[in-house]
Amino acid sequence: MPGPKGTPSEPLDRLSTLVLERLESPVVALDGRGHPVLLNQAARTLLGMDEGALPDQPFWACLNDPDASIAREQLQSAISRAQPSTVEHDHVDPDGSVRRIAWRWTPLPGANQVEPRVVGIGTDVTTNSQQRKRNAEAISSSEARTRALLQVIPDLMFRLDADGKFLEFYAANEQMLYAPAEQIVGHSLCELLPEPVASESLVCVRRALETGTVQVHEYSLPVAPGHQYFEARHIAIGRHDEVLAIVRDITDRKLAERSLRASEQQYRMLLERASDAIIITDPAGRLVTVNQQACLLLGWDESELLTMEIADLVPEEKARVGSYFGKLREGEPIRIERKLRHRDGHWVDVEVSITVMPNGRVQGIVRDVTERKRAEVALRRSEESFRRLIERSPDLIVVHRGGRIVWVNEACARTFDVTAEQMRGRPVLEFVHPDDRELVVARIRRQKESGEAVPSVEERFIRSDGSIWIGDVVAIPLDFHGEPSNIVIAHDVTERKRAEKERLELEARIQHTQKLESLGVLAGGIAHDFNNLLMGVLGNASLALLDLPPESPVRGSVKRIETAAHRAADLTKQLLAYSGKGRFVVQHLDLSKVVDEMVHLLKTVISKKATLRFDFAPSLPSIEADATQMRQVVMNLITNASDALGEAPGLIAIRTGVEDVDADYLSATYLDEDLEPGQYVFLEVSDTGCGMDAEVLRKIFDPFYTTKFTGRGLGLAAVLGIVRGHHGAIDVTSEPGQGSCVRVLFPRAVPDHLPDVRQRDEVETWRGSGAILVVDDEETVRSVASLVLERHGFEVMTANDGEEAVAVYKEHGDRIQLVLLDMTMPRMGGEETYKALVELNPNVRILLSSGYNEQEAVGRFAESGLAGFIQKPYTPTELISVVRRISGNDR
Repeated sequence: MPGPKGTPSEPLDRLSTLVLERLESPVVALDGRGHPVLLNQAARTLLGMDEGALPDQPFWACLNDPDASIAREQLQSAISRAQPSTVEHDHVDPDGSVRRIAWRWTPLPGANQVEPRVVGIGTDVTTNSQQRKRNAEAISSSEARTRALLQVIPDLMFRLDADGKFLEFYAANEQMLYAPAEQIVGHSLCELLPEPVASESLVCVRRALETGTVQVHEYSLPVAPGHQYFEARHIAIGRHDEVLAIVRDITDRKLAERSLRASEQQYRMLLERASDAIIITDPAGRLVTVNQQACLLLGWDESELLTMEIADLVPEEKARVGSYFGKLREGEPIRIERKLRHRDGHWVDVEVSITVMPNGRVQGIVRDVTERKRAEVALRRSEESFRRLIERSPDLIVVHRGGRIVWVNEACARTFDVTAEQMRGRPVLEFVHPDDRELVVARIRRQKESGEAVPSVEERFIRSDGSIWIGDVVAIPLDFHGEPSNIVIAHDVTERKRAEKERLELEARIQHTQKLESLGVLAGGIAHDFNNLLMGVLGNASLALLDLPPESPVRGSVKRIETAAHRAADLTKQLLAYSGKGRFVVQHLDLSKVVDEMVHLLKTVISKKATLRFDFAPSLPSIEADATQMRQVVMNLITNASDALGEAPGLIAIRTGVEDVDADYLSATYLDEDLEPGQYVFLEVSDTGCGMDAEVLRKIFDPFYTTKFTGRGLGLAAVLGIVRGHHGAIDVTSEPGQGSCVRVLFPRAVPDHLPDVRQRDEVETWRGSGAILVVDDEETVRSVASLVLERHGFEVMTANDGEEAVAVYKEHGDRIQLVLLDMTMPRMGGEETYKALVELNPNVRILLSSGYNEQEAVGRFAESGLAGFIQKPYTPTELISVVRRISGNDR
C-alpha cells in the first residue's frame, strides 16, 4: 500500500517487466537523445525488431513511416519540453496496410542524458471501422489476458484516484488484504487503513500524480500471520489522474535482514568480547578484521593493523606463511604454535587455530600462551619445590598404606625422635595416644570406604619420651608411587591448646572484673552524691570549731561530729577508689617491679607478631604512686604500641630508669605545671610501628580522639590524667614510618614527713580580698564554701547552676577574681559553664570542684588551663589553702 516518504524508483523490477511484456500496447522508453532504452514485445513487433540488443539509433529512425521527419520533430519537442504530450504518425504494416498510431509520451524528471527520459505508450487510432473492431477485439483479448495474469501475480495491484479511493484491485492472495475484498472498491485509503499508514500512502499517491515518478513506500501492517512488512510502488497511469499501486509482501526479506543484522551484531559482539585475539585476512594474507584483544596482544591500533599483512607479524617465517595458506586453500584447518612480533619488538608465544571462512577469508584465533609456557616451566620448578617443601615442612606428613607407614618427612621423624628409615613399615597406631586409637581406626575405615578426604580432626600422639603431642590432622587419599595410599598432614596445635586454656581462664577473670566494674559504677555514683552531703556536715563542723571558745562544753561534741564526718569522707573515698574515680592509694613503688609483674599479661594483649623487649634499670629509686593506676598506664601504652604495629611483625621495647632533668626539658613535655627540676624516674615504651605526623601528635591526648577503626580514644587521655594526678610529665617523640616513643616521668619519692602545723596555722589566719563566685547545685556546699570564704575576707557570690553563674559573671565579671565551679550540675554542667565563662573573659581563673578524683574530673579540661582542682568533701583549711595558692592575695 502507499507508504511514507516516496523516493524515485529504479528501473522496473522483474515483475513490472513481466507485466510490460504481456501488454498488447507497445511501450517505449527513450533517453535524452531519443534512443530506445526499453521496448516491450508489442513495441518490437510493431517496429519489426527481433529480441536482442536495442537499436543504436533514434526512435523516429525505426518507425515504418513514410514521413518520419514529422514524428522526429514532435518527439524532439516532447523530450525537450519535459511535459506530457501526444504524437501521432502513420504506420505501414508488412502487408502494405496503413494504420494510425498515437503515442502518449510521459516525461521522467531528473533523468540524465543516457537514462530513461520519456515513456511512450502506443495506441492504434485507425478510423477504419473494421480496424477499430479488430482493435477492440485485440484490446478486449489483451485486457482479458492481462486480468488473468494479474490474478496469479503474488503481488497486490490497486488502481486509485487522486483522493486515494480504490477504483480496482487484483489480489491472488487475499490474505494480504487488510480489509475484506468486498469492502475495498469505492472506499478510500483513510477509510480502510490505520494511521499513519493511510496518510503516508495518500502522500505517495499525490506525489506520483504530481511528478509522474514511481513512489516507493515501505510500511508495517499486521495483516495476517506471516504478512507484516510491505513495499508499495505507486505510478501515475491514464491521463495522470489515476495511480497504479503494486504492493509486495517483503516480510521474509525484512525478517531475513533483521536476522542478518542480529547475526552480524552477535558476531561482532563475540568478536570484541572474545578472550582470544581474532585476526581475519583476505586470501592474499592482508588483514581485514581484528578485534580489540588482537590490538592488545600485538600493541598496534586497529587502523594500523588493517594496513598490514600477516607476514608483517611473522617476518622470520614469511616463507612458511605461503605454505600455510596453500594448505588452507586445500581445505585443511591448521593449528600451530608460533611467535608473533609485538610492536615494541619482543616476541609473544601464541597458539593459532586457522580456518577458511565461507566467504573465502581466513580466520585465525590467536591465544597468548606466554604465561602457559612460563607456567609449564614454573610447574616443573614447583614440583621440585613442593617435593622439598613437604620434606622440610614443619607440619608432620606421613604416607601410609594399609595402616603401615611407607614415607615420613623430616619433621615427623624429628618430632618422634627416630629416623625416617626407622619409622617406615611400622604401624601408624604405634605413635597414636592409646585413648585416640579407636578414633584413628574409625577415620582410616571411613576414608577407605568413601575414598575422599577426611575433615580435620584433633588427635593426640605419643613421643618416644612419653610426652603428648597434639595435632590438627587432615587425611587425604592419593596415589603414591603408583599404589593407592593415604597421606596424613598433622599441624602442631599443642601450644595453641594450652593458650586456649589460658585464654578461657583469662576471660573468666575478665568477666569477674566486669562484674566488679558494674558495682564500681554504682558505688561511684553513691559516693559522689554522699560527698556533697558530707560537705555540709564537715564544713559546718569545722566552722563551728573555729567559732567556739576552747572552754565551750559543746566543743567536744562538735569535734566528734567532725571526726565522724572525716571517717565518712574516708569511706566515700574508698568507694570512689573502688569505682576508679577516687584519689590514688599512694605508696612507695618500684616501677620496674610493677612492669615485671605484668609481663605475662602484656604478652596476651599484644599482636602475635610483636616481640617484647625489657630493659630495667638496676636499683631504681621508688616513686609515690598508686599501683593500680601505674598498671593502667603500662597497659594503655603497650596496647597503643601494639596497635601501631598492626599485623606486621615488629618490636615493642619497655625501659625504666632514672634521669636528672632540667627546667628546659620539663617545659617541652606535656603537663608542665611548674614541675621542679631534679631526679625523675621514667617508664619508656617504644615501638617500630607506623609512627605519627605532627598533626596526630597534637591530638593524641584529646579525649575520644583515635586513629583506629574502632576504639573510644580514651587510652592516652586516661594516661594523661593519671600522670597529672601524680605530678609527672609525658614526653612523646614520633615520625611517620619510624615508630614512636612515649616516656612518662614521675618525681623520685622523698621521705615521709609530719604535717607542718605552723603552715596550717598560717592558712587559718590568712585573709584575702576580692569577690569569689561559688557555683554548685547543692545548697549545703554553697553555704559552707560561702561561710569559709567570707570568714577569710572574701566577698562571695553564689549560683545554683551554670546558667545562673554565666548571668552573674556577665554582671559582676570585672570584680570576680576566682570562680569555684562544680563539675556536675543540671541544665549546664561544669564543662559547658567553663566554656561560656572563657568566652566572656579568656583570663578567667576557675577552681574546679568535684566528688570524683582529679584525673577523672580534669580529663576534659586537659588543655583548658584550669587554675586548680579541689576534691569534695574538703575542709575549710583545704579550701583556703588552695585559694591562697592560686589567688596570690596575701595580707
